[in-house]
Amino acid sequence: MLFYYSATGITRKLALTIAERTGDCVCSIENELEKGECSYSLKDSERLGFLSPVYFGAVPDIVKRFVEKIQLQTADNYYCFVAFTYGASAFNAANQLTGMLMRHGITTNAAFGACGIDTFLPMYTIPSGESRTSVEAQMSTQNALIAEQVADRTQINDVKTGPFPRLTSATAALLYAWMRRTNNFRVSDACTGCGLCAKNCPEHAISLDPDTHRPQWNAPKCMLCLRCLHHCPAAAIDYSDITKDKIRLRSYP
Repeated sequence: MLFYYSATGITRKLALTIAERTGDCVCSIENELEKGECSYSLKDSERLGFLSPVYFGAVPDIVKRFVEKIQLQTADNYYCFVAFTYGASAFNAANQLTGMLMRHGITTNAAFGACGIDTFLPMYTIPSGESRTSVEAQMSTQNALIAEQVADRTQINDVKTGPFPRLTSATAALLYAWMRRTNNFRVSDACTGCGLCAKNCPEHAISLDPDTHRPQWNAPKCMLCLRCLHHCPAAAIDYSDITKDKIRLRSYP
């Protein structure tokens, strides 16, 4: 049983790669939370995975909410792992998630990390051309290796944390608190009013103005997953002016 959250599709692709190799079922954390009841029972020797991107050195809010809500009946010899996707490193995210799971009586056997494209456009740029091809090939190789290790029930901690992960995550949290304010978003005249941003926002923080049919943020802050920005078919959504004309990541469903 693999639970994943993915804003742009990178983590989802990792989950599907593992499932293809192991035959485990794949569950979207977003969908499970929408159902309301997060109760599950593991079979003997079943695999249990939690897969997530890293936001400012930490676990995204939606994953935290899911873990807090989950009611899990474990079984004998189950194998539990966490896996993260990130641009440079996960900092303290793996320790954070494994600690949350432990408080719910879930013992983690392994932690995996897949380094690749950083989709946080306010600070980074999506590669293009041969550079993009090279990075995606690297990501596919990493995904396949993680899938093999999960299939073999490998016990390992293979997450890149960088120097001083706890301190770095704590510092990043201060920056995150400021940057996640939704008044930083901008909508250009290219907006067609299609509503995809509102429909697909994982936190339901966006609605369409009934008069202009343009998106408006109805919460003071969000996770800053940037799904709205990346998946806007007209590239009409920006974070302030610093993402203007930057390449979006639309190749992942």
